Amino acid sequence: MTAVPTMIVAKKKTKSVVWEYFGLECDADGSIRTNEVAICNLCNRRTSAKGSNTSNLFTHLGVHHPEVYAKISSKKLPGYGSPKGKSRQYEPGVLVSGSRKKRKTSSKDRASSSTSEPKAVYPNESGKHYKLTDLINFFLAKEMVPVDLIDSSSFRGFLQAFDWRYELPEGNHFKNTTLPGLYEKLRVKIAAEVASMSFFSATIDLLPNAIGGSYLVFTVHFIDSDWELKNYCLVIMYVPPGQPIEATGDGLVSLLVPWNLPPEKLTCVVTEESDDLTKVLEYMGWPQLPCFGSRIHQSITSAIQTDLEASKAVQDCRSLIARISQNSDRKFNLFKIMAEMNLSDYALKVDASGHWQDTQRMISTILKLKPAITRLFGVDDPVLDCYPLLKGIDDALGPVMEIMDVLTSEYYVNLSSIKPLLHLLKTSVLAKKDEDHELAVALKEQILNGFVSNYEDYRCKIVLNIATHLDPRFKSLFSEEGEAASVSELIISEGVENFSAGSSDVVEPKLESDSTNVISDTTSKKKSLGKLLEEVKNASVVETPSAAPANILQKEFEAYLMAPKMYSDSNPLDWWKMQASSYPNMALLARKYLSICAIKAPSKNLFEQKNEQLLLHGMLQDPEEVNTALFLSRNLSINPPSVFNDIL
Repeated sequence: MTAVPTMIVAKKKTKSVVWEYFGLECDADGSIRTNEVAICNLCNRRTSAKGSNTSNLFTHLGVHHPEVYAKISSKKLPGYGSPKGKSRQYEPGVLVSGSRKKRKTSSKDRASSSTSEPKAVYPNESGKHYKLTDLINFFLAKEMVPVDLIDSSSFRGFLQAFDWRYELPEGNHFKNTTLPGLYEKLRVKIAAEVASMSFFSATIDLLPNAIGGSYLVFTVHFIDSDWELKNYCLVIMYVPPGQPIEATGDGLVSLLVPWNLPPEKLTCVVTEESDDLTKVLEYMGWPQLPCFGSRIHQSITSAIQTDLEASKAVQDCRSLIARISQNSDRKFNLFKIMAEMNLSDYALKVDASGHWQDTQRMISTILKLKPAITRLFGVDDPVLDCYPLLKGIDDALGPVMEIMDVLTSEYYVNLSSIKPLLHLLKTSVLAKKDEDHELAVALKEQILNGFVSNYEDYRCKIVLNIATHLDPRFKSLFSEEGEAASVSELIISEGVENFSAGSSDVVEPKLESDSTNVISDTTSKKKSLGKLLEEVKNASVVETPSAAPANILQKEFEAYLMAPKMYSDSNPLDWWKMQASSYPNMALLARKYLSICAIKAPSKNLFEQKNEQLLLHGMLQDPEEVNTALFLSRNLSINPPSVFNDIL
């Protein structure tokens, strides 16, 4: 039987503008079937209109057609329950008549609603308008969203559904006024903090550009006066393909000039593995240190790729996920089996990024879902013969994964943890065990050898030893035989160099052992021979400028080593904040070395995820726009919002 098409006619004898967008259902002869149900002319949805009530009709337009609702919302709309000639406005978020619940209104509210005019839009000078505009500006900056979104009809309709009284400014207002204003406020705030640094370290990333070349991102790390670890992205510089090393180095120096970063305050620069970056830093004469996360990634990736069995097992895992994802019936059956086995919390994801941590997660998930996968495929399981190999890979990488998840952060001290981690990897995590699979043993050995060899450099050893000794959790605990004495000499000599260079004053620490000084007897008029000799001794010390600082530093360092150690899970900066006055010279060196970020989160993801989107909107063609976008996004993302409360 053929369905009879629905016919709609306009409602007669009505003054409400909303009925321009609704009609009533009628038969073929034009007779109206019911007056209590209205049909939307835009989407054909049915809406209750009992007693000629238009509240539900306005609600329908506000939810499903916000652009139409915004068009008619400023007009006076006769509403049910209001005196004749007065108006009623739809309020987003409030259920009106015809809904399951009604907002309770008092007699006072009804009296005021019967005499008040519809609320107007927020004036541009009002605090509410400023606040909403600032929030949208912050969203655009932090998420690195192209400004074109502001002028899209869907986004404007979306905002109108939330608050019709807010008139969103044009996209050019954000592009030319609010975003540059936020950039300048943020730059001034960061510059003020950077100017107060005693020492600083830096990290440099080279981010690939979708249209060719790359962007060099320079981030500074330092410990402020409150002993908090801070980091800010200062410079984003476009590097064209094939640009000479000298030009890159000179360009970076020129861009850092406005930030007033004295080279003598730079401790070192941490970089990922890149020949270009290494050559740039060598040309500039800046000390550099390899990134812990980057080196361990290289060691693990190389170990898996060079082992044929491990490489094949990983490839089989990728093929397994492809076979499941490309067959809807197979995918549905797997979900059903997982639900029956209480395994629904896991999801199969291929390691598309190629990073070893994603590979380990993929393998770990397949091992957890082994019963469901075996039941789905039976004897045709693509990885049936690989489970022992996968177990070996998981045994080797799983513990390393746990360590990296804990330590990969730019907010906590981590350089001083490298030596303890090396010790942990050698003695426990990557140590050979009787129950290990042959593949696990081989992988552990290759990873450990490849990683340890990267930290055999003399300069790396010095930095690691000094940082570990200045961490009150470890001190000399992980020093090798005969190493503690040489580290002590290095720390004292560096303190003397700082004093000689005028970057600090060697301060006499206030220690309990200092209370043994001889107190002069003011009642005695005649000095004894011993007293005269003591004065001669003290005078000779004063006349030797290099001896006094060395003695003070030696004494302070020994007292620091004798102080009780912290718990391993404590923040060393909290200890230094309380004890800096007791060990002022060691505290200065702690500021210098503990600010180095040696285990940092991968920074490429932020830019790579936005590359395609920015390319579509033409932003990648303007390095100045990329500089503003990355500067705002990086600094607003790597720091908690509370840091910028005074400018947002």
